[in-house]
Amino acid sequence: MKAAIVLCILTFTAMFSGCLGDNNPPDEGKKYLIITIDAEAQTPRQSTDHVQRLIYGNFSDGRAGIIEMMDEADKVNEKLTFFVDVLEDTLYPGEIREVLHTIHDRGHDIQLHQHPWLIPSETWDQWENTPEWQQLGASRNGNLNCWDNGTAEFIFGEMMSIFDEENLTAPVASRGGSYHYNEAILNAMMKYNVTTSYNYNPPMKPEYFDEGVQPLFKWSNGMVEVPISYIPKTFGNELDRFDETYWEVSDLDAQIASYFDSSTGDAVLVMIFHSWSFLDKVSLDSSEYFEYKDQSKIKDFAAFLSNMPPDIEVITASELNQKITNGEFQISTEFETEEVSNHC
Repeated sequence: MKAAIVLCILTFTAMFSGCLGDNNPPDEGKKYLIITIDAEAQTPRQSTDHVQRLIYGNFSDGRAGIIEMMDEADKVNEKLTFFVDVLEDTLYPGEIREVLHTIHDRGHDIQLHQHPWLIPSETWDQWENTPEWQQLGASRNGNLNCWDNGTAEFIFGEMMSIFDEENLTAPVASRGGSYHYNEAILNAMMKYNVTTSYNYNPPMKPEYFDEGVQPLFKWSNGMVEVPISYIPKTFGNELDRFDETYWEVSDLDAQIASYFDSSTGDAVLVMIFHSWSFLDKVSLDSSEYFEYKDQSKIKDFAAFLSNMPPDIEVITASELNQKITNGEFQISTEFETEEVSNHC
């Protein structure tokens, strides 16, 4: 039965639904922003040196990638959250682990991201011959939305083992490539204490699970969903995803205020961009590549950080997870995980 379990009643604006609990409510007016970067080196987006070019933005005539992102954030004492496609360790052995250490050593946040269609066939072959794979009854599938319980549990275990092997802080959040997820993934995440999901994106994936724009909500297995943020356009009823297009807006205060004005109490604004967002998109042989052009997007990002409204607190996914654990958010809207059981 498709229904939200609402444990209390509170009037929201037309844009948001849900409610905040009566016990230990968060401070009125607290406004949080999480700046998230999907760090990935997809093979179709470059011809060679994928990690160097698509994550570090390193080209012969200049560099504009995650180092520059962290440099600009450090200047204003803010922390970024990187959702790293750690499964690409199977494609670029050692290089992705170096990326993890580069981010960790700078004190920024690392969470999980995954594009399993990039996993080489040799890796699938090796996995299929392990006792764990066979015990779980896992199956080879490059589509996240088609994973069964065994496949999701095995592959999340593989991702988490990288953090153990590298002695890095275990992630607490995950975002599937192209926002793909399902019940099996939500359950596997909970098994490994990855307790916040950054997948719900109804304007992009309405065929998945669509309850409109939502504040933070819970899944029935205890997972907390942090929805992708959309901001009302100045005119009309359409929504804009909060991404790198907002680096250049002249009325940033008004745009951000429009998001928080549409919610009640504490709210979380999630910004989305990629490790290649400082590069320029070019078309080559029917493919979209990313190439270094100049430093202009670095300057745009720096201006965005410097012009942040004073009432906005930038936090990381790890910090949000801790606030939820501490009871600073009373999340009272819940949906059944079985509603996202199969998207194949």
